[in-house]
Parts: sequence; C-alpha cells; structure tokens
Amino acid sequence: MSAPDTNIERQATRHWPSIIGICVALCVGVALGLSVASVLDLNGPQMTEASTGATPAATE
Repeated sequence: MSAPDTNIERQATRHWPSIIGICVALCVGVALGLSVASVLDLNGPQMTEASTGATPAATE
C-alpha cells in the first residue's frame, strides 16, 4: 500500500541529508580501500634466490 497524500517536493527536501551521508560514507570507504591497497603488497612476497636457497641457472 502506498501513502494517500504523497508530496514529492517535501520528501525530496527531507531526504537530502541522508543522501549526502550515504555519498560521504561511500567516499570514505573508497579512500580507505585505496589507502589499504596501496600499503599492502598485493602480489605477495617476491621469491628471490636468497630466500629460496636456489642457485641461478648456469648459462653457457
């Protein structure tokens, strides 16, 4: 059931604070996600000869 006396203009003015709050929360979430992604090494640890104990392949 819908409301019998819907006033779109009044509802639009009453919902602006909520819409702004959702946009701010979304921006904060994206900023936090990007900052965490920039700090973390997303490729994992790099395997080097010293860490694996392997010797380099001999070239002829």
